Amino acid sequence: MAELDPREHNDFNKSNTTHAPWSMDASLKDKTFEAGVDYNEFVNKLREQASDSDMAKYFDVKEATISNLRWQFEEFGVNSIQGRD
Repeated sequence: MAELDPREHNDFNKSNTTHAPWSMDASLKDKTFEAGVDYNEFVNKLREQASDSDMAKYFDVKEATISNLRWQFEEFGVNSIQGRD
């Protein structure tokens, strides 16, 4: 099954409406855990400016997984604020 690229399937950034300042999206730490990638090592590799292909080999995951995690970091940082009523 092909992995979806969130940059191509995210209508949130295309809209001109005002949105609440929180999301239900998982944090980068949660997403790295789900992908089987050590969070601290991932952040260190970003700091070292490692390429997606090098990181994929290091963590033994698909390059698309690293690309999506990098995108998450670049777009939203390390945290996600979950909204509550």
